[in-house]
Amino acid sequence: MAQTCRERVLCALSLREPDRVPLYEHLINTSVVNRLINRKVTGTVEEQIKAWVRCYKKLGIDMSFVILPGPSFEFAKGRDMVESPTIPAFKVTENTWIDEWGRTYRYMPETDQAFMIGFSIKDEHDIDAFDFPKPNSPGRLSILKFAKKAMKALDHQMAITCWVPGPFEHTNLLMGLDKFIVLLYNNPRAAEKLMDIVTDFALQIGQMFIEEGADVIDISDDCAYRSGPMIHPNLYRKFIVPRVKRIAESFHSRGVKVILHSDGNLNPIMDDLVSTGIDGLHSIEPQSGMDLGLLKRKYGGKICLLGNIDTSQTLPFGTTSDVEEEVKRRIREAGPGGGYILSSCNSISIAVPPKNVIAMFRAARRYGRYPLKTVE
Repeated sequence: MAQTCRERVLCALSLREPDRVPLYEHLINTSVVNRLINRKVTGTVEEQIKAWVRCYKKLGIDMSFVILPGPSFEFAKGRDMVESPTIPAFKVTENTWIDEWGRTYRYMPETDQAFMIGFSIKDEHDIDAFDFPKPNSPGRLSILKFAKKAMKALDHQMAITCWVPGPFEHTNLLMGLDKFIVLLYNNPRAAEKLMDIVTDFALQIGQMFIEEGADVIDISDDCAYRSGPMIHPNLYRKFIVPRVKRIAESFHSRGVKVILHSDGNLNPIMDDLVSTGIDGLHSIEPQSGMDLGLLKRKYGGKICLLGNIDTSQTLPFGTTSDVEEEVKRRIREAGPGGGYILSSCNSISIAVPPKNVIAMFRAARRYGRYPLKTVE
């Protein structure tokens, strides 16, 4: 019997075999969405969200794009806000933005992305002086409500996944990685204070998401380069693991699943990540030496694996046949027994041809049905 999108996702995150391998995509660039649905959507955030849902329905995706907190009404009042579901920010100039955490971005039209160019916390003295965003401010649930409304209108009820900031990534994005690492060594108490502010925000905003219907919470916590973790594993173990564990335990107590997103080579801290109790790990980047088959054999009984379709070569530059072969390989490596959700190893950028996006999910629906047949 066919499962619903939600049932399929929760089954895989519980390390059981669903009716087929669930499909997910962290985000799809808006310009790619426009080409996939054959219409140009450049309007309000609500209109963009509806276009995303329409696109995800067309591709047969089972779990929603990662849904972020909306900007507080107080922050947005009287400002020229960016119409974006991914970076709630106001415009200083057309292509220079500032978000609610005081960080500055430069929007690059040629890539249809915004890149951070300025941080808000200069040193430990700024921690006490800075006016951090309040998680319970009115407006936080606006994007989630738009998504729920669109899923109902378009009759595509995906499992809902919502974003919370991770204690490592979000903290270093307040200071800059170099200053954050120096602070960890020279003044660990101040570093922990900043991490706890981020962790408390995550706990509170996550609870609000859960009360509004989230099925899965995504802890966004990039912590590795392609060469390995950004900080020594001992520091990760001491400072980050307890906070991720605290977040996971809190959300589990409220009955939802928890995944953690990080690119890069996580092999040196995989045992630590698994020890936090998270249900799933995204994005298993193959170009960073993350071997999906090996991870499945070693951790498949403990954690669901999400991702591993290459965004550096296969999706942007490969043929549709290349994409199909990689999908078959990933399903063969991680699909047996359940506990695998197929997606790209990060998100779909402007560089990926729509035909390859279609090929990826079409192949997954074809070859990912349980019981799995031998995929050569």
